[in-house]
Amino acid sequence: MQFKIFVYTCPAVNKIRYRYYFKFRFHGQYIRLRKQGFETESEARADLEKNYYGIIHDFIPVPEKQRSRGRNSQTKAHTFREIVQIIHEKCWSTKLKVSTITAYLGKLEKYIYPVIGEKVFTKITEKDINYIYEGCDCRLTHITTPLLSIIKYANSLKIDVPAIPDRVWKFDVAVYREEYLTAEEVLIVMKEANPEIKHIIAFLIYSGMRIGEVLGLDWKDVDINKKEITIRRQWSKHAKAYTTTKSGKIRIIPIDDNIINILKSYAKTLGSEWILSGIIFNIKQYKVNNETIRLREFINKKIVVHTYRHTAGSLMVQAGVPTEKIAKILGQTNQEITKRYCHHSTNSLRSAIAVLPDLSI
Repeated sequence: MQFKIFVYTCPAVNKIRYRYYFKFRFHGQYIRLRKQGFETESEARADLEKNYYGIIHDFIPVPEKQRSRGRNSQTKAHTFREIVQIIHEKCWSTKLKVSTITAYLGKLEKYIYPVIGEKVFTKITEKDINYIYEGCDCRLTHITTPLLSIIKYANSLKIDVPAIPDRVWKFDVAVYREEYLTAEEVLIVMKEANPEIKHIIAFLIYSGMRIGEVLGLDWKDVDINKKEITIRRQWSKHAKAYTTTKSGKIRIIPIDDNIINILKSYAKTLGSEWILSGIIFNIKQYKVNNETIRLREFINKKIVVHTYRHTAGSLMVQAGVPTEKIAKILGQTNQEITKRYCHHSTNSLRSAIAVLPDLSI
């Protein structure tokens, strides 16, 4: 599935308008949709998602057997794959973003369906789920999140679920706790990193931003005078387009001289002292992923790109920065945390980023 939103000048009114192109492959056939004339990008995106869900509704119907069964007996003859289709139509299509659905379906196809896709839903066992965990080569949260979503919505639809303890669906995350880098390891990573990639890695560590948010940054989002960065959007590798941030909100974070020096050094590699507009890091995400995997051998840790964000938060915690300030900088979406730190201004957060070790590129 791929979609894009374009800006163009409408000759009829001589004004800027937006249009989108949508392409979706289902069982070997392509469904395409083009529409234009929207006054704002948000209008185009809203109409795009509406049409996307309409297509899904047409192409993934609820199985006939389900319509004729009782409320609590409808899953007895359904496979796991069929249950996902039901939940996709009735819940995901109205409650989740397109990019989230696409990510879920990708993990289901690669890791989950090969193990339990054709198995009767209520007969799935704890052994089956553990086998999925053992066979995956990605972060376990990428597996547990769609599974938990399926169980959650199956319960809300009064669908009988497998008799498996909650701890199995959630997994023991303490066993697979995410790695983070120490201050010494940060310096080792920067020393050994590929020159083409090291600036974005340094930026990820010192800003604490998500990789998608960093890839969505424009030079005009950086205010050197105020020492602030405005995070307006993110790049979604699943949707292959710019989307809203994970929380759906624009946020402003403070930056220090380390981050400014990183950006100035990167600008010099592009042949300029500073750049006024355009995407900052015009780098494919897979290149950052591959370089991160290569760097594992130098620190003997199984790190991933998200480890850089986790590192920023962990080092600030160790330095005694209040949790609510860290949550504000990292853009946490927990509403209870938001209530605690909503009174902090950008200036009051500035000391939080000053605890990271000095770095010269």
